[in-house]
Formats: sequence, C-alpha cells, structure tokens
Amino acid sequence: MNTAPELERLTLQVSGMTCSACANRIEKNVQKMDGVASVFVNLVMETAYVRIDPSRVKVQDVADRIAQLGFRASMKEASAGPEEAVSLASIYKRRFLFSLLFTLPLLWPMLHHFSWTSSLWVPDILHNAWMQLLLATPVQLICGWPFLEGACRSLRSGSANMDVLIALGTLSAYLYSHYLVFHPAGAAVSGHGHTPLYFEASATIITVVWFGKWLEARARLHVRQWMEGWTHLVPPSVRVLRPEGETWEDSARVAKGDTAIVLAGETLPVDGVVFAGQGLVDEATLSGESRPQDKAAGDAVSAGTRLVRGRLEIRVERAGAQTSLGQMVRTLEETQTTKPKLQAKADRAAAWFVPGIIALSAATFLYWYVSGAPGAFGTALSHAIAVVVSACPCAIGMAAPLSVFLASRQAARLGILFRHGEALESLSQADTILFDKTGTVTEGIPVVVGIVAKDRPARELLRLAATAERDGEHPIAGAFVREAGKQGVRLGEAERMEELPGYGISAAVEGRELLIGSARLLQSRSIRCPQLREIAEWEQQGATVVHIAVGGRWAGAAGIRDALRPGIAGAVQRLNGQGLRLLLVTGDDRGTAGFIGRQSGFKDIRAGALPQEKLELVRKLQGEGRIVAFVGDGVNDSPAMAAAAVGISVSNAASAAKEAADVQILRDDARGIVDAIAISRRALGNIRQNLTLAFIYNAMVVPAAMAGQLEPWAAGSAMTLSSLTVVLNAMRMDYSLKRGRRRPADFPRRERGKAAFSAQP
Repeated sequence: MNTAPELERLTLQVSGMTCSACANRIEKNVQKMDGVASVFVNLVMETAYVRIDPSRVKVQDVADRIAQLGFRASMKEASAGPEEAVSLASIYKRRFLFSLLFTLPLLWPMLHHFSWTSSLWVPDILHNAWMQLLLATPVQLICGWPFLEGACRSLRSGSANMDVLIALGTLSAYLYSHYLVFHPAGAAVSGHGHTPLYFEASATIITVVWFGKWLEARARLHVRQWMEGWTHLVPPSVRVLRPEGETWEDSARVAKGDTAIVLAGETLPVDGVVFAGQGLVDEATLSGESRPQDKAAGDAVSAGTRLVRGRLEIRVERAGAQTSLGQMVRTLEETQTTKPKLQAKADRAAAWFVPGIIALSAATFLYWYVSGAPGAFGTALSHAIAVVVSACPCAIGMAAPLSVFLASRQAARLGILFRHGEALESLSQADTILFDKTGTVTEGIPVVVGIVAKDRPARELLRLAATAERDGEHPIAGAFVREAGKQGVRLGEAERMEELPGYGISAAVEGRELLIGSARLLQSRSIRCPQLREIAEWEQQGATVVHIAVGGRWAGAAGIRDALRPGIAGAVQRLNGQGLRLLLVTGDDRGTAGFIGRQSGFKDIRAGALPQEKLELVRKLQGEGRIVAFVGDGVNDSPAMAAAAVGISVSNAASAAKEAADVQILRDDARGIVDAIAISRRALGNIRQNLTLAFIYNAMVVPAAMAGQLEPWAAGSAMTLSSLTVVLNAMRMDYSLKRGRRRPADFPRRERGKAAFSAQP
C-alpha cells in the first residue's frame, strides 16, 4: 500500500525583499520545485515557511533557488535573528541621512516654485546645473544602487517588483537631467532664467523611499524581537536534584522524571508537577491571568512562569521545545505561515500591479508628448516618472501580515492562540457556536456526589470503577480516581481498558468485565438500568449519572457534578447579545443538560448527542449556510471540531482536541472565547481597512500623477506615506487592543486594573 511521504517543515530567513511582488515571486518559483509541497513567504517577518519531501529535494536546493532570484536565504536557527534586523534598520537609517544631506540643497531652489516662498533667498550656486549634478550623483549611484541592483535581479528572473519602479523613475529623471547638463542648447529656460532639471526629483524619491524603509525596518524589528523574546523566557539551564546533590544542567539534557528545583524570583524552566514545597506562581505569560496562583504538592506548573514566593521541587514532565511555552512559540510561528483569503485575493491582483503601472507610465508619456504638451519631452517624462513612483505595492503586501501578527500577539498575551491566519478570518465570520458541556461549559474537574450500589458495598464499587478509569482522559475518569484517593481506596491495575467515545468505557478488572458510562451504553448491551430515587435527585441537581455494570449486570451508579467554568454565564450572555446562535451539545441526559444549560444561559440545548451526532449537527448547520465554530475539550469532540469552520479548545483539553483546534484558549476563564471572537473581528476589520487604504490610495494618486497634478518628488513622498499609513493603522489596532477599548456590541469591556478583557455585562 502506498503511503504519503513524511514532509519536513523548513523555516528560512529571507532578506532582500522590498514588496509583495518579491514574496509572490519566491512563492511561485519555489512551489514549482519537485518535492516542494507548499510554500508561504511572510513579508513582515521576512520568513519563508516551506514543506518539502526530503527524499526529493534538499534544504540547500530551496535556499539556492531563492538565491537565484536575488535574495538571501538561510535556516532561521542559523540566522542572526533580531541582531540582523537591528543592523538592517541602522543601514537604512544611514542611507536615509546620507541621501538627505545631498537632497536638501537640491530642494532649496524649489522654494521659488511657490508663491508664498518665492521671495526667500536661494544661493545662485544651487541653481547651477553642474552643482546639481554634483549633488545628485552620490544619491543616485550610492544610495540608489541597491534599487538598481534589485531591479536587475528582478528583471533577470522574469518579473518586476518595486525596485523596478524606483529604478525606472529615478534613472529617467537623473539621465534626462544629465543629458540637459551636457546639451543645454536643447533645453527650455524657466521663468527664473535657469534650465529646468529634474535632479531634485530623483534624489528626493530615493531619500523618501529610504526613510520609509527605515521606518518599516523598525516595525519589523519590533515584530521579530517580540517573537524571539518568547524563546528567552525559559532559562537555558536547570537546577536539578541528583543523588550527589543539586547541580546545574542544560535544559536539553533534562529528562522526564528528573526533579527540578526553583527558588523565589526564578523563572520555571520545565513543565511538571510539584513534588514538594509550596509557592506563589505568576502565570501571566501563559494564561494572561494577572493574579499569582498558589502551588503545592500535586499541582501542575509550566515553563515560562515565575515563582514569586516560596521554593518548589518539580517532577519534570516536559523540557525544552516540548514545554507548553515551546508549543506556544511554535503555534505563534504557525499563525504567520498562512494568509487570510482576503490577502490571497489582494496578492493575485498585486501580481499584475508593477507591469500595469509601467504600462500606464508609458501611456502617460505618449499622451503628454503627443497631445498634452506637444514636443515637451521634459514635461512628458516628468509626468511619466510621477506615475511610476506614485504606485505602492508594498502597502498591499503588508496589509494582512502585520495585522495578523499584532492580533495574534495580543491574543497570546490574553492566553489565546490562533494556530493560523485563516482562523482569525473564519472566527470573525462565525454566526453559530456549538459548545460541549463537560470540561467546556463546566470546569472539567467533576466530583462524585454519591454512589448507589447493588449486591456490594459502595466503596468496593468505587474501587472497581476507579481502577478501570485510572488511565482514562475523560474528566469523569478523574472524578472516580480523585474520590478513591479521598477515601483512601487502594487501586489495582486494569487488564484492559477501551474508551467508547460518547458512551463511556469497557474494561477488565480482576477478571471481571466492566461497563462504565451512560444508560445508553448499558442498554445497548441489553442491561437494564433501574430508576432510583437517588438517580432522580442527582439529575435534578444537574449531576451526570454514570451507570456501572459488572459481569453483564447492573451493579450501581454514581452521581458526578461539575461546577460551571468561571465566566461562562457572562460569556454566553455577551455572545447572545451579539446575535450569535449558541447551542449546548452534550452526551448527557436531558435533565442534566437542561439544568446546566439554564444555569449558563443557553436557549438551545441538544442532549444525548454522540460524537457522530455532534459531527452530523455541524454538517447540517453548514448545509443551511451557517459558519459554525465548535468549542470542546475531549477526544469525542475532535471530529466536530475538525469539521467546523473553526475548532476552539479550552484549557486542559485532551491532546486530540488541541490538535483538531484552530484556536486554543489557555485561560480557565470562559470569557477567553469572547476575547478571541472580539480580537478576530478587530483583526479582520483592520485588514480590510489596510487593503482599502492601499487600493484607494493607488486609485487616487496614480490618476492624479497621470493628469500632471503631482511632481515626481511629491509622488514619491505619497508612495512612502501609503506604506506608513498601513503600518500606523495596524499599530492603531494594536494600541486599541492593549488599552482594551470597546466597540459597541462586539468588543468586551476592560476590567479595571487589568490588561485583560472581561465579558461581564
């Protein structure tokens, strides 16, 4: 049987990109390589994410193909990281200042062009053509050289990017002015008695572009520094308890089962369970919870959190990249590897952008030279240059990646992880949300409220059930085990245990066959479940009734009750107020489901739903044209979560649920779901605003340049302003999210004194 090859995921740092055309060119060329499954280039992060079949293509082959296109690529782990970005920002700053030094004297004579400044003094030497040539040449040949080089590389690869536009515009102005310096007899004379040259246009365009690139580099630097900052939250070495005493070891050498020691003021280096000691742990980095939590023996702790007070001995479960923090970093990186559909459509339009602008520039030149200002070569060239340098593909390329990054960063601070950019878009559009009950609407830490047994003591039935459930992942399994520990019941080992999603479990304990689960499970095996007074009381109190059969006969039942998850009632009220359709979908009986549903505020409740029925409900709603999100925590929720437009897993979810989820809520507070929806809506709105600004800008400025209403230097400035507008608009969203500002009906209120969101009305 043929099996699909195992793909390797590469993360390459790519330098030298100037606009979305560069990113698109890399994607198209690398995608054509044999053995490349997918490729995505993030312009803002300057990173390429490539999935390859290592048996057919090597990492170096991919890097070489990118190098052939005129860019530099290296494995991210081997790159200089933020230090390289700092260096790049410094280079851009120096180029801008150098260009500005020579450009300002060229701009000074332009004061005579405006009526309100025409009386100001301008040195005659600055009107001299040879002086202007002397000032413009260093700018064009030194500071402008990277654009010329980039344009040549782009054209050699059969495409055109922003470098082509800049090189074409500045070279046209410079070379025509250079010609007039050496052939002054063929040039017209201005009203001030000087030959009209265009050196200031070429120099100003280059200066303004470097200014914009410097500001963009600073924004990208902040992005990369923040991402790198997450990886430095975990200490590189761990204090480990060995037989010979305490010793420091590299975190990569720490294994599961080791004992790590953490003192007050230190950051926890591993995930694990407290073995001894007690302390106060600040978990804000992972969950967004601002209040430190008390930790004692038996409590779980995570790497990246900080021990405020006390001393802890931790039995290591995970270290290094396998910790919760390491998984968060990978998830944050994966969020940047896909683009929303909105951006994909914009990129397809942008692919024709540069060739289209060059065609419009040529048409502009011909119009002005033939009919607009017949025979006026300089005027026609000036307007054509203005068209070339006014267009801005950069703004289109940065519209979505920057917004996605800033939104996912703020979400991570609140204990919310979007696994990819499409999740942001899909969640913002969801109009129907399905909630599982146990572990989702409830806390997932149920307790046994009572046991009834037939033909044996209740304590003995508890021992059999807890032994069978000992290795189970469902919250109910934990309830039996915890109750057994509370009563001091010694557990044995189950010979066999099989989970039956939606029903319960089948197990063999001490040679006896056990069935533990819903009444439907026992009835499917022709076992009758009696209706007892205790069972009716448990159902009225909202407890889940778990029936137990031993040897094919009903042996008893347990009532298991779970408290509502903090904030769930407020979250449901908030989401109802936004016009969303909410459904509580659970495998519990109607009485228990109704009690929990009424407490938490659900109006639509579907009880007795098996995993397949949850999946069918999702598909039925999708068939009605609804965009469905499913919130769950267990293995039995995974099929429905995977089928929904957006799967959302809550804190303490099972591994299968986390894998199926597009969004992970790390906080215990259910209001994290409200925050996730609010952030996704704000992010998608911001992307739409950015794309609208970019397209409206080009729709207004390019026609103005064609009509001769913009000088080349003004067109170049407007081009840079477009990119800066997109950056500033994305930063405005980020600032608004940080401050917790609220938009009516879709954005939650900020809690007093906390940089977190609240769904309380």
